[in-house]
Amino acid sequence: MSESVFTTLLLSPPALERRLAPLAVEGMSWRRTGDGERNVYVLEGGDRRSRNGVVEALLEDFGPLLVRPGDVDPVAGLLRDFRSAGLTIAAAESCTGGLLSKILTDVPGSSDVFWGSVVSYANAAKTGLLGVPEPLLSRCGAVSRETVRAMAEGVINVSGADCAVSVSGVAGPGGGSPEKPVGTVWIGVGGVSRGFLEQRFLFPGSRRRVRTLSAYIGLFLLQAFILRGESIDTRRFDEYI
Repeated sequence: MSESVFTTLLLSPPALERRLAPLAVEGMSWRRTGDGERNVYVLEGGDRRSRNGVVEALLEDFGPLLVRPGDVDPVAGLLRDFRSAGLTIAAAESCTGGLLSKILTDVPGSSDVFWGSVVSYANAAKTGLLGVPEPLLSRCGAVSRETVRAMAEGVINVSGADCAVSVSGVAGPGGGSPEKPVGTVWIGVGGVSRGFLEQRFLFPGSRRRVRTLSAYIGLFLLQAFILRGESIDTRRFDEYI
């Protein structure tokens, strides 16, 4: 076979291809297919060792979250991992407005893993549906470590799921402040028997892009923390997403 295949997730194709170009040896080319956030690249020409070296270099640059060998669906893989672990997932969404739920339910058969999502956009919904205390919201704000922790705990209580992801942020274009500029997103993940983790991100781009990055990174932070006890450091690839 004179081609090698790899999949990217969330990476901007122009940014990825600027990095890919100097890695390609003479006679090597690539073509891309994809649906937007997920893209599949086919490397052609050169020998297998050279092509594999390109994929390995991209993996080293971006890590296995954003680049994966083969034509794979990372979200389907996430669901398989949780299914194998016997764990169910629930979500509490604010700025993502149900997008995280859509990403999971786009995969057929996800209902055996995914309980569903509570879209608690307004503070009244966070309080009324998830039990986030009003004094906490007044003191810390909707976009805060404390609030996403309470959202995650609340949706676990409501759903009975084993673990949860919660997202609250400033998607823009307005609403930012010096302390919480547009693109500021807090993500909470955890489970009753596994503890909780809250992490702050600053995502670039339009409202749509901030929401998309929040949903995907939220899911993969849940996977990293619950299944491997890890967090996600986006600083290594911020300029490429």
